Amino acid sequence: MDKQPSRQCVSSVLLLDDGSLLARIGMPGETGQVLRIDHHGVVPVIGLAHFGRCPQRRYFALANADGVRVTDGWGGPQVAKLRWPNGLEGLPKGYPFEPFDLPPTPTTLVPFPDGQRVLLVSAEGIFVLASKGATRLLPRQVQILEALATGTDPDDIALGLSMAHGAVSPDGRLIVVGEHNSPHLVLNEQLEVIGEIATGSEQARVDGDSHIQDGCTQGNAYVSLRAHAKDDEVRHALLWQEWASALLR
Repeated sequence: MDKQPSRQCVSSVLLLDDGSLLARIGMPGETGQVLRIDHHGVVPVIGLAHFGRCPQRRYFALANADGVRVTDGWGGPQVAKLRWPNGLEGLPKGYPFEPFDLPPTPTTLVPFPDGQRVLLVSAEGIFVLASKGATRLLPRQVQILEALATGTDPDDIALGLSMAHGAVSPDGRLIVVGEHNSPHLVLNEQLEVIGEIATGSEQARVDGDSHIQDGCTQGNAYVSLRAHAKDDEVRHALLWQEWASALLR
């Protein structure tokens, strides 16, 4: 019997300025391999497990077991070295939560436009990495406290995320994070929640009894937020075509 050819998932691809491709082979959230592809052939990139690029295409996030390096351009100088979260960030103190045994496995890494912070999206949680440490965006502490208040045992509180995703606006002033079948949060550059996007079967209220019917796509969520945003800053930022593209990709 003939052997079936093996198939591999390409989870991330970037086109570099020199025309070569940077590709990560492997399912998102799993161990994979980073390759650089050009007209000379395919070369493994040693010491690199995950990568990402900022919305303005300047800064790169390059990750391995030791942490996340931010470089000014591909092959450029390092501008930041950021530690992985330990898993206890943003969790209520005094409860027996356990730190991560291993660093989170990124599904998305997005450097901010200043090159000093990185949005980390993973099944283990969504964090912003900075030189002073990591800040947890999801799951939120308020959700965990609500579960504890109802008597849920800390061991039974799910800290993982399903189909987590996030994006950073081109100027770094807005962040959108969310997971499957849950409202998506809009945060400002101080990481404060300033808006919420209804997704899935939920409906976004505009005024009175009127609603916007949302599908389960991020694109529909974007349209919904732009239509009913009350904050002038949010409304102005969401008019940018680049921000819509960031949510849809």
